[in-house]
Amino acid sequence: RREHPENGVSLKLILLVKPGITGLWQVTARSTVSFDERIAIEAEYAKKRSILLDFWIIIQTPLAVIQAKGAL
Repeated sequence: RREHPENGVSLKLILLVKPGITGLWQVTARSTVSFDERIAIEAEYAKKRSILLDFWIIIQTPLAVIQAKGAL
């Protein structure tokens, strides 16, 4: 938090959600965005989380892995 104080509220929101094996950031942006953008994406998930969004992420995960977009 000291390195990115502007993300304090978003980080608190993200920490309310249990981590999983995949997520919105992993299927939409991966390493193509900055840390601040990653935090914004993860906070967006925390705000909008739902079964439908989770299902969409689960469906998108294999595609993201196969396409390897944004993978280092």
